[in-house]
Amino acid sequence: MKQKVFAWILVLMLALTPVSAFAEGEDAGEGLVIDTEHVYPDMEKSYANGYMPTVTQKDARILLPLVGNIDTDTINVTAKLPADGPFASEDLTFDIPENAYDVKKTDGSDENVKAYLIDCTVPLNKTVYNGTYFVRFIVRYQTADGKTAEQAFSVQVSITEGKTRNDSSGQKPILLIENSVVTPTDTVGNDTVMIQLTIANDGQKEARNIHITAVPQDRDIILTSDLN
Repeated sequence: MKQKVFAWILVLMLALTPVSAFAEGEDAGEGLVIDTEHVYPDMEKSYANGYMPTVTQKDARILLPLVGNIDTDTINVTAKLPADGPFASEDLTFDIPENAYDVKKTDGSDENVKAYLIDCTVPLNKTVYNGTYFVRFIVRYQTADGKTAEQAFSVQVSITEGKTRNDSSGQKPILLIENSVVTPTDTVGNDTVMIQLTIANDGQKEARNIHITAVPQDRDIILTSDLN
């Protein structure tokens, strides 16, 4: 049963990301962001329009396009798989080069963009249970001064054709951003933005001891207080 958990009002400057994927932080330079506006090869939708990974009876394929101004042609990626999830694999580590891709824009027109396109296919267990699982991608790359920068991105994978758990051991709270209101909608430098988020519990257990962290995706976006 769906329950409204709480509505948070965050007085900050914060870039919103879609529910199906989100960035957890940025540690250096301008960094990378999820390209939410383009439809890449083998994607049915853009992230902005609700892209979800493709799930079959054998595996799950996750596509995650990252764009940004970084000083390297290749990124190192580690896919962190949930221990209690449906995946028949340990964590995966691989390199992704920057390539040019023919993509579709939101208006349906064609465009060529450069991106680091993470294309990760993970086998599934023989028995999987319906639910929402998050795969966490740790991305590392070198900055211009030779230091290693690290960012994290999480992608939601939904299993709908598996079995339903009959006991409470697999039940858990699932918190999703249900809606958001940004005030004002038009801003300039030095403006303060208020973002009101409504977060709903879509799981089957009560959510307790919730800790939410707001992390700007741009170093020029600043939280107005230390409260996270």
